[in-house]
Amino acid sequence: MYTINPTTLQLISTPRLNAFKQGLLRNPHSHSQEELIGSYIWNQQMAACLYPLLQNLEIFLRNAIDEAARKQYGDFWWDTIDCHNRNNYFFSNIQKAKQNLDNEWKKNHWTRTHRPTPPQWSHDKIIAATEFSTWVYLFDKDFIQAANATPTTKYLFPSLLGKMFHQWHKILGHNKQHVAIKKDIRDLLEELRIYRNRIAHHEPTWLKAQPTMTPTSSLATIEDKIKKIEKIYQLIHPDVHKYMLSNGFVDAAFNHCKLDILEKYQGIA
Repeated sequence: MYTINPTTLQLISTPRLNAFKQGLLRNPHSHSQEELIGSYIWNQQMAACLYPLLQNLEIFLRNAIDEAARKQYGDFWWDTIDCHNRNNYFFSNIQKAKQNLDNEWKKNHWTRTHRPTPPQWSHDKIIAATEFSTWVYLFDKDFIQAANATPTTKYLFPSLLGKMFHQWHKILGHNKQHVAIKKDIRDLLEELRIYRNRIAHHEPTWLKAQPTMTPTSSLATIEDKIKKIEKIYQLIHPDVHKYMLSNGFVDAAFNHCKLDILEKYQGIA
């Protein structure tokens, strides 16, 4: 099994290990150290399986949005599009991306006596420096064209919805209003953004959705997130979903999220 000693347990810390008692253990009040450590290691491997799914989700999402907006409104489309509220966090996140690029550049080029002005950053540099939340904010109602707006307006939605998400009508329904569709997409993206942050901060990969969780119900919460990640892939383009299936990332996540695999790590099976 695993090498367990007082130093290891102390450095992992009791509070961190205690977070793994509720959810993955058959009996949270009576278990071996091997079972607890096995659950901890299983969770780290589960996070490793989820990371490429979430990383690709972020990359595909931002590039699908950016490609559609860039073709319609030019390289720096965020400076020219219409919006009901310019205080939307999307714009402040774009400025934050530029500031982060400036700060990183200054670390390498500024001295005590020489402080040149940072360059004007390219479209690609700015896009790459953005956070996931930047793209979630774009699905606020601020970016939806009003029904009585003139044809010359530069709103992203509804005109670009089908260019960003090629299968939205098939996945989310033909008869829904664009406002409802955008809310569905925003809610889904926000849920996955929070989950992504959870994984990035080394928290349990399952969600404690009820007071008493069993290993089976805990694993079901992870499977639900994997399916929702797949749903975004399908929304963007069927080829994106096929790519993620063919490279084995989706299967790897589903295969690790099994009770018999968890129990092997715990030394039960």
